[in-house]
Parts: sequence; C-alpha cells; structure tokens
Amino acid sequence: MDIVSWRPDVLILVDYPGFNLKIAEYIKQHTSIPVYYYISPKIWAWKEYRIKNIKRDIDELFSILPFEVEFFERHHYHIHYIGNPTVDEVSTYCSECAEPLEHFFRENELQERPVIALLAGSRKQEIKDNLPDMIKAAGTFSDYQLIIAG
Repeated sequence: MDIVSWRPDVLILVDYPGFNLKIAEYIKQHTSIPVYYYISPKIWAWKEYRIKNIKRDIDELFSILPFEVEFFERHHYHIHYIGNPTVDEVSTYCSECAEPLEHFFRENELQERPVIALLAGSRKQEIKDNLPDMIKAAGTFSDYQLIIAG
C-alpha cells in the first residue's frame, strides 16, 4: 500500500531533504494531503533554488534554527521556529551540574583555556571530507585546545 491509497490526514516529513522533498512533490501532485516538514531543509547553505519547490509542496515548515525564520521570510515563506532539542538537552545537562564548565574540563582532562570543538559530521564520508580541513583551520588558534566530537 502506498501513501496515496492509504490517505493519511497529514504527512509529516523529518529532515533528509534529498528524499523527502521528492516525496512532498509526489504527494502534492497526486493528493490534497497537507505536507508538514520538521527540521527545514538547509537551503541557506546549499541549493537555495529549492525554495520554489518548498513553497509549492510544503504546507507547514518547522525549524530548529532561529535564524531560518528570517531567511525564509526574505523568500516570502513563513515558517515556524519550534526550538532546538539539542540546545534543550545541553541546557538541562548544564543546569544539573553544580559546576558545568569545571566539570566538563575535569571529565575530559582539559586545561583551563578556551576550547574549539570540531564537529565534522555524522557520516563517514563527511568526516573524511571535512575533518582534515577543520583541523588545519583550527590549528591557527594556538591559544585554544581542540576537541573532536565523535
């Protein structure tokens, strides 16, 4: 059974624009099902031209990045900023620590000086492509200590 024959009340797509924008287009061409999209496509970083498809195929767009509201408004497309669950988790974690920064430094055996965290990506290819350049660029900040998230 496919989505068209199942006829849900609403379709909620989450992230992954390479796949989900095609699904949204298909649904809009074949049904009147409203399409909601959580974690808006990062068209401000690449493929900005996709705004026309988003306007055509997405009924409601929900963002976890506050600056995206202004970006999409410039394209005459209203979106909803709903907060960032990662930021909420970090805030919760920090509020539970009596000395969050000191605890972080101690737990990770870091010195008492500024930290640059390198977040190269979550996929093997992203890390392979991004991390060497990130390490090189961060190396120019000799007063900082580098950590690599992974």
